Amino acid sequence: MLFSDRPLRSRQEKGIGMKDADMKLMDEVVAAVKSLHRGQPKAVSKEQVEEWRQNHILYWREKVKHLQPPSDELLQKVTDAISAWNNSESEYLASVKKTREQIYEALHSFHDLLGKATKSADVERGTPEYLKDITLFLYVQNIEWINAFLWELPHAHPANSKKYREVAKMMVATFLMRNIWKKEYIFPLDLKTHPDFPHIESQYLYAFDRGSPATEKK
Repeated sequence: MLFSDRPLRSRQEKGIGMKDADMKLMDEVVAAVKSLHRGQPKAVSKEQVEEWRQNHILYWREKVKHLQPPSDELLQKVTDAISAWNNSESEYLASVKKTREQIYEALHSFHDLLGKATKSADVERGTPEYLKDITLFLYVQNIEWINAFLWELPHAHPANSKKYREVAKMMVATFLMRNIWKKEYIFPLDLKTHPDFPHIESQYLYAFDRGSPATEKK
């Protein structure tokens, strides 16, 4: 069954996360990476502002042009933070008895569903069954974590871009699925039309090279 009417898990339910010291380290890394920006992109028109709002891939392509290289000290902290993240990811995958590929496939299926949804609800509404056993387990503090590993670090330190993007992929997957649960959306239309969704959807599309946003206006 694709959808289920079973009640959602409690919003207070906590998932697998890094130790407090590791969380602090990750926050420090993300803040330091954010400070590498030497300027901010400036839109030349209201049309471009709206375009960036709908598709954050375009915005970030401009934003990362203004990054300076990270210091050796910061890169060491990044390495330590990745090690802590990988430990949490391994615990998460063991807990849900899934591989990375299975997590990603579930997310792709969900996004494909969004692409088929219309205002006339030509797909069944409810909770996607294939997301039920793999959400709310791996904790991502906020979208700034994703920005750091998906965009900023790969561009500021391209020598390790592949490693950074692998971390970002799982961050994107678990962040999106966790927030689906937390906000208790009615699928798929309430999520697709939510004003915050274009940002994380764009991050997902860029991380997995999946094409255009389902929210993109035709």
